[in-house]
Amino acid sequence: MSYADIRSRKKSASELMNDGKRQLHTADVVDRVLTVIDVDAIMTRNGRCGVISFKEFPDSFYFTGKVLTEMCDEFMADKDAYADLKAGNVQIIISKAKSSSNGNDYITFEYVTDEE
Repeated sequence: MSYADIRSRKKSASELMNDGKRQLHTADVVDRVLTVIDVDAIMTRNGRCGVISFKEFPDSFYFTGKVLTEMCDEFMADKDAYADLKAGNVQIIISKAKSSSNGNDYITFEYVTDEE
């Protein structure tokens, strides 16, 4: 049983974490151009956490840290920006900034634009 399945049974999961969806890890998403197609946020025992769905991984979701949770919040607060995201018009590149002594990865991200 996956973490998403457990959260779903408790009715505390995001809709982005439907039964059977796989949780992505940083190694799955780092240094790739990814199309963000939906965002959400949930409360965990460690606080507020963003959840992202990527076009490239339709059967998966990605839990976010602070930086990407703030990005999720910004899109959820802006109806026009959220519609643009849902249309597949938002691409990002996630990069690993550093790893902590306890094994946590710290990441950063950049928006991919057509502008040169």
